[in-house]
Amino acid sequence: MIGLHFILLHGMLHHQLLSILLVFKKASTCPNFDINATTNDGWSLLHFASRSGSTLLVKALEEYNINCTLTNDGKSPVHYAALSGSTSVLSYIISQYNLNANDTDTNGHTPLVYSCCSSSINSVKYLINNHNSDPNITGNDGLTCLHHSCRHGHIDITQYLIEVQHWDINETDNYGRTLVHYASQSGNFDLVQYLITEQGLSPTAVTKDGLTALHYASVSLNLSLVKELITTYQLDPHQADSNGKRPIHYAAESGDILLLELYMKDYKCSLSLTDNEGWNVIHFSSSEGHTHFIKHLVENHELDLCAVNDEGMAPIHLACSNGRLNLIQYIIEHIPSSLELPHSKHGHTPFLIAVYFNQLE
Repeated sequence: MIGLHFILLHGMLHHQLLSILLVFKKASTCPNFDINATTNDGWSLLHFASRSGSTLLVKALEEYNINCTLTNDGKSPVHYAALSGSTSVLSYIISQYNLNANDTDTNGHTPLVYSCCSSSINSVKYLINNHNSDPNITGNDGLTCLHHSCRHGHIDITQYLIEVQHWDINETDNYGRTLVHYASQSGNFDLVQYLITEQGLSPTAVTKDGLTALHYASVSLNLSLVKELITTYQLDPHQADSNGKRPIHYAAESGDILLLELYMKDYKCSLSLTDNEGWNVIHFSSSEGHTHFIKHLVENHELDLCAVNDEGMAPIHLACSNGRLNLIQYIIEHIPSSLELPHSKHGHTPFLIAVYFNQLE
């Protein structure tokens, strides 16, 4: 059954849909076939079909009397239909299974939140206009529909919520993040400009953890947005957050070589700067497995592949802890002895760290 779950999770063409329907019919004749089998997370075939955005698949499952259940985190098929952005699937699921369009999952998120995460303004309007979904409901994390819309860079949905639904643009989440922070993280230049120039939001707001819009833009891969925040809005490329991480560290975390060079050459940011735990750019990039970025640092800036942070973790340790196989191979090729490097604080070798973090590949 896991094979069917996997197939339904991914987008598909019409001929693929027909093939899946044939699979259903054939599988139903097997003695151990269970239409209501779920994954370890509680996903049923109906959840996967709803997420696919295919009304045809959702209808096909009815023939097998599939049960409508919740996932382990409390999501119904309505949540996944909303995430698919398909208004037709949303409408069908809600009416056919007599489901509440406004139930929250364990994170406090309604289906409207997931529609705001999708790129479908039609599904957002459908839930608000047809089911009185409230865009003002706040999740357990303090995020509203507007935060989610900005985080995903959806300017049309954001404008609708602000200009038509008149949602409070000054609302922050539990960590003090504003709409500008989330829009910057999405990398949508026009959305950031809209919030600042047309809605009057501050470009210099700081979160409870000391992050500015520039820190978030540094993971967005949008060079123009980063330049705009520094040049027009005077955000400081050297400003550290409460953990000592600077924008150049976030650029390393995202693996953006062009942004790294911009920070170095135009704004004189040093590659040797570390956060409060001794992490520099090579550690942040290694943890994320950006082999191309590490190659650039080593070959163009002669950074040390054996540099350790305050815990004694070198790039090889960080790569092993996260299962970054390509990067591990690159490091071993350049420094064969790196596998024998101990973890200075606990005495763990890279191999032991890989085992500890269950990275057995």
